[in-house]
Amino acid sequence: MHDWTLVLLSILIATASSYTALDLAGRVRASSGWPARSWLLAAAVAMGGGIWSMHFVGMLAFTLPGHIVEYALGLTSLSLAAPIAVTALAFHIANRHASTWSTLAISGLLMGGGIIIMHYTGMAAMRMPMDLSYDRLWVAVSVLIAIGAASVALWLAFKNTRLVERLVASVFMGFAIAAMHYAAMQGARFTPHSGIGSAHVHADVDCRLSPRGAEGAHGRECLLSRPQGVRSVFCNIITASVRAQCQLNRCLGYGNVPPVLG
Repeated sequence: MHDWTLVLLSILIATASSYTALDLAGRVRASSGWPARSWLLAAAVAMGGGIWSMHFVGMLAFTLPGHIVEYALGLTSLSLAAPIAVTALAFHIANRHASTWSTLAISGLLMGGGIIIMHYTGMAAMRMPMDLSYDRLWVAVSVLIAIGAASVALWLAFKNTRLVERLVASVFMGFAIAAMHYAAMQGARFTPHSGIGSAHVHADVDCRLSPRGAEGAHGRECLLSRPQGVRSVFCNIITASVRAQCQLNRCLGYGNVPPVLG
C-alpha cells in the first residue's frame, strides 16, 4: 500500500537530483585539476544522495498495516555512502577515458550496481516483525532498469546537450530511478514471523475478574500464562485485544496502564 502523494514527491526528488547531477557532471570536462574533482564529487553527491532520498521517501509512502518499521542506523548510513562512492567512480571512469561503448558499459554497470546496492541495503536495514524475501523476476527487472538508467545518465552527462535536452533526460532519469525502486518493491515479499497472527505471541492470557477496589477503575486484569486446553483459542483473541489496547494507551500517553476489557 502506497501514499501516492509521497510517491509523486519521490519521483520529483529523483528528477531534480538527476538534473543537478547531469549539470554538474557536464562541467567536469570543461575544467581540470581540483575544480574538476570538485565538480565530480558534487555530481556524485547529488546523484547518490538523490537516489537515497528518493528511496526513503518511497519507503515512507509504503505502509505495512498493523506493523511498525524501524531502520538500523549502520546499514542506513551504508546505503547512503555506497551510491555516492560508486557514482563518483563511474563519473571518474567516464570522464577520464574516451567515451567509447566499452567505457560507457563499465561505468553504467558501476553506477547501476551502486543504485542496486543502495536499494537492497536500505531494505536490509528494515527492522520489523516480518521476514523479507524477493521475487527473482522483479529483482532482475529492477537490476536491468538501474543499469540501463545509469548508462543513459552517463552518456548524457558527458555529451554536449542543450537545456531542453538535459531537462528531458532528467525527467527520464527521475522516472527510471523511481521505476527501479517500485519494481523492486513489487517483488518484495513480507511474511510475518511464525507465531505472529491472531495472538501475536507464543503466550496466551488468563483473564480473571478482580475486585474493582483493588484494581481501581480497571476492574479486570489479564495475566500471560500458558494455554489450558480449549481455552487457548479464546485466550488468543483476548491477547490480541489486550496488546492493541496497551499500544493505544502508550500512544495516548498513559504508559502501560492495564486495559479495561468488556
